[in-house]
Amino acid sequence: MYIENDEMIKDRINREQILNIKLEENEKIKIIAVAGSGKTTMLRDYALNNKDKNFLFIAYNKSTQQEKEDQFRYIPNIKVKTLHSLALGACNILKKKFDLQDNLELEFKENLNNYKKDYQYYIKSTLINFCNSSDFDISKIHLPKKMELENYEHIYIINHSKNIWNLISKQNSDNNYKIKISHDIYLKYFQLNKHLHRLVFERNVMLLVDEAHDFNSCSLNIVENNFKYGGIIVYDPHQSIYQFKGSVDTVKLDLIGSKFKNTLNFTFRFGKPLSILVTNLIRSMKRNYKDFQITTSYDKITTYEKVKNVINCLVDDNGNKRRILLLSRTNVNLVIEGINILLSHPFIKLYSFGGSTELKFQIKDIRFLVELKTSKKLSSENRFRKFFSLSLLEKIAEKEEDITLISKIKFVKNYSDSNQLLRNLDLLENSLSESIEFSDIILSTVHKSKGSEQDYVYLSDDFILNLNANNCEENIEEINVLYVAMTRATKCLYINETIYDRMIYCIFLNQILDGLLDN
Repeated sequence: MYIENDEMIKDRINREQILNIKLEENEKIKIIAVAGSGKTTMLRDYALNNKDKNFLFIAYNKSTQQEKEDQFRYIPNIKVKTLHSLALGACNILKKKFDLQDNLELEFKENLNNYKKDYQYYIKSTLINFCNSSDFDISKIHLPKKMELENYEHIYIINHSKNIWNLISKQNSDNNYKIKISHDIYLKYFQLNKHLHRLVFERNVMLLVDEAHDFNSCSLNIVENNFKYGGIIVYDPHQSIYQFKGSVDTVKLDLIGSKFKNTLNFTFRFGKPLSILVTNLIRSMKRNYKDFQITTSYDKITTYEKVKNVINCLVDDNGNKRRILLLSRTNVNLVIEGINILLSHPFIKLYSFGGSTELKFQIKDIRFLVELKTSKKLSSENRFRKFFSLSLLEKIAEKEEDITLISKIKFVKNYSDSNQLLRNLDLLENSLSESIEFSDIILSTVHKSKGSEQDYVYLSDDFILNLNANNCEENIEEINVLYVAMTRATKCLYINETIYDRMIYCIFLNQILDGLLDN
């Protein structure tokens, strides 16, 4: 017999209240929802409950769009789009053509060699910061934070950035000049030119915005300006893990005005005792969330265990094999984990989450770095060949704060036998399975696993926790990364012993200090 506990009853009543809200023009519902609380289901049910209304679901990226289109395929009153596809569609209507690529590429006609500083990096960074913002003009606040320059140099960089932006804004298919731009450039152009919004945001269509914590200020500004016919915005402040890409500070989401505000703190994904551990992590490591609570079904059990390595998780007490999702902060650590697994257990089958393309790209990058370290003549396909040496590339990567590249360089530098490293990379690449069904261990970064779940999850040893409780607010994004990783498990979470000990210590220390402060 199915019996609801008190928390399930509260959650059901809360959801029914949301579903029964009838929105008028300019009204919105703001929902703060914990991991596994059924956010997408809530939005789907709201659309089904309002069949006389049309809805536009704003997806964070293309893969999310495809996923939601599949989930909503039998619901005719929901369309799914990304903001980038809407922006590009509006530009195409005006026959405005951009030369697109993944990254912004600048070519300067004037000679900058007379200057001691590398202005190209500063100008590029300024433009990227401007595109991530909701601001309407480039100013000093968009300059890179770590920039030791004189005031006159600040002015030069700002003015040059403005000139390039003006060129981008004016360029079309009839111009003789072209600047290769990233996709966030035309999204910024779309945000600044509000008359374009009317071309793609239809009248009398409500917006459904999920995962708003992943949006940057530019995207959020577009969304806010187009809630004319009402809608719902959903976010989880503890799943904000893209701030390094310019995602908005969730404080801004808290400040968004709304007529209705609700919280979904009941998770269907995992149960106790994991829900208690996650609750204690957030309460102790985030000063502003002392009342945070994840509730769950009384009969849902999700355990957690301290283990030495992922191999210890593969077989249960009865000798039955399990498939494990191995989560890491970085791609480099995934490579390290994969190599270590195969060197000790060569017959284990590995699968790269979402397909092997991304991990093979990381392997290829590391090969290029090994070549840069050991060879005088570099292959033509080596994307680092213009830097001449690994030391020079490392200096540039540190200057540009390219954390991903820095971690790869350090890995290659610290590996004493380069030939052995190349053999190990070959072993890993050749061992990747193309089918998840035949794999023993699934390799994934936390960022890539976002939105997914797995029965058994193992956390690698590269997560960062600040042991100093007084500085825990400085590492909010790292705490969020750990929160996302922990909340992927449905049956058991296995935690590397180093991370486990550090996490329990952090929780314990912060709770003691909070008790002393309260007294």
